[in-house]
Amino acid sequence: MASVNNGIYKMKFFKKNWKKILPLIGLFLLFYLLWRFDIKEIIRAFSQVNLWYLLLVPIILFFIFLIQTWKWRLILNVQNIYEISFLQLFKIQLIGLYYSLVTPAKVGGFLKAAYLKDKIGKSIEECSTSIFLDKILDLITLLIFSIIGTFFILGQFPSLLLEMTLILIVFCSLIFVFYSKERAKILLKHLFYIFIPKKFKDRFRNSFHLFYKDVPAPKKLLLPFLLTFLCWLLVFSQTFIIAKSLAIDINYFIFIFISALVVMVGLLPITISGLGTREAAFIILFQNFNITPQKLIAMSLFTTIITYILLFLIFLIFNVKLIKNFNFKNSKVIKFVTKV
Repeated sequence: MASVNNGIYKMKFFKKNWKKILPLIGLFLLFYLLWRFDIKEIIRAFSQVNLWYLLLVPIILFFIFLIQTWKWRLILNVQNIYEISFLQLFKIQLIGLYYSLVTPAKVGGFLKAAYLKDKIGKSIEECSTSIFLDKILDLITLLIFSIIGTFFILGQFPSLLLEMTLILIVFCSLIFVFYSKERAKILLKHLFYIFIPKKFKDRFRNSFHLFYKDVPAPKKLLLPFLLTFLCWLLVFSQTFIIAKSLAIDINYFIFIFISALVVMVGLLPITISGLGTREAAFIILFQNFNITPQKLIAMSLFTTIITYILLFLIFLIFNVKLIKNFNFKNSKVIKFVTKV
């Protein structure tokens, strides 16, 4: 009887605290990898870094920020939103990137909607549409890169190509359904009447219409889609340069396409900023390329550390005043993200 009660207590505890527990899984995995592959050897790999390579990293990172901002501005423009300058968007973009690094599955990036709302005076729903479109373009691009990456490791994971292709098909099917307001309305209608409490129905209905108010035609997102490809190429190129600085010898194209699979694994909401899951994925996916696990762990952690430092410095330079003036207390998106 005592064991049954103890089991019930554990289930209740997990149900109540699972959002806090899940992100710790990746951190425990990271600590295990550091122990399993000898932290002294990983530190030795760090000490052998060629600093000349690292001079390119801040330049690439800055261009990544610029392209991401340009892409976001293009999406806003096709939604007929012109009330904000490129510099203001650049500042908000940095804030979103900063918080996406410290939240599971990068949900912190949705804070951009709250800042955008304060700047242009539109509703949260209208401001969130561009963020969702941005994320959709990112995921489609990552899935395409990942599918290409599976061809390089078919011998290790023969079913991975089929699995990633099915994920892309399912994801694109969901986009096809939900991109159209009318199709989404048909699909969500029954869920709306069953699960949405009566007192929230009007509010939900209004949010639904505002969200779809300025959704652009897919063909207008072609240029943002191309910029997304360019942006991810730069992201993977930055990691490749760090790999070269640690004397990792591997073909550029093999590296960037398999790295897309690593990023997909890092999106799992069981860690913060992909820590642990990303390192484990690098070790598993690159095991047949004659790269030691110690170097892969060092490369992954070094990439995270450098990105954090550079982003934090740029974040401080551009956004101290913006953060100071932002109303965190009353922001609905802030409350949403903190709950997530």
